[in-house]
Amino acid sequence: MASDAVNLIQALSKETVSYTPQGGAAKTIPAVIERPTIQVQAPGGQAGPANTLTLIIANDATDGVTSIKERFDTVSFKRNLDDSAVTAFVVDKIVAQDNGLDANDGGLWRLEVRA
Repeated sequence: MASDAVNLIQALSKETVSYTPQGGAAKTIPAVIERPTIQVQAPGGQAGPANTLTLIIANDATDGVTSIKERFDTVSFKRNLDDSAVTAFVVDKIVAQDNGLDANDGGLWRLEVRA
């Protein structure tokens, strides 16, 4: 039986990503990918990161990951929904993590990834 976190992600998004832990094998898991509509990088001024996206995945052994190594783990998915190819991203940082709704739920990871 899937955890509440996995069920939530599957209800919010039908996307999957390929997550590869450092030194491990890739696995396909469901994810919510937040793609900002404006990605600006201005030299010498205020700017948002042009090559970063936010990813939400479950803290789940089957349909997610239970540990993350920042700057070493990678994740691959389409940068834009209409792309024909996938892009490999590095997990830059863990933005947030929660414990889930109950004892049977591992919770969610919110990650910043960059190309």
